[in-house]
Amino acid sequence: MLALLILAAGYLLSETGAAAAAKTGLGSAFFGAPLLAVATSLPEISAMVGAVRLRRYEMAIGDVFGTNLFNAALLFLIDVLAPGEPVLMQVGAFSAFGALLGIVLTVIFMAGVIERRDRTIPCMGWDSLAALVCYGLGVAVLWSLRGPPGG
Repeated sequence: MLALLILAAGYLLSETGAAAAAKTGLGSAFFGAPLLAVATSLPEISAMVGAVRLRRYEMAIGDVFGTNLFNAALLFLIDVLAPGEPVLMQVGAFSAFGALLGIVLTVIFMAGVIERRDRTIPCMGWDSLAALVCYGLGVAVLWSLRGPPGG
């Protein structure tokens, strides 16, 4: 019963997102990427908050990286199972750049975990600042690749 409820909620979420993208003129790809990212990250956010409350910081970071790396590995699995050229060669520039941005951000944070220093910039490490700058620039590039309004 709950699976059917989740299925219905997912369908309504996608229809609402498509309508909001058309109304705002942002384009479905640009509107959908952050919406999908937030919606699919909610389980990780709740697990991370629970781990931080228990002061299990390794568990919180492991949950985030584990899910992120698993999702990136799905690209490899799709390439193995799908006939023809690699998947990223078949998608548009927006999706390919979005995947690349996710990989780059993961690498930045992994480098920060490996090379942890006590030096910080206003309440964050250098890796967090680099990720914020990279994310901001990446969103600007995604904005330019978003395609026609409502598309």
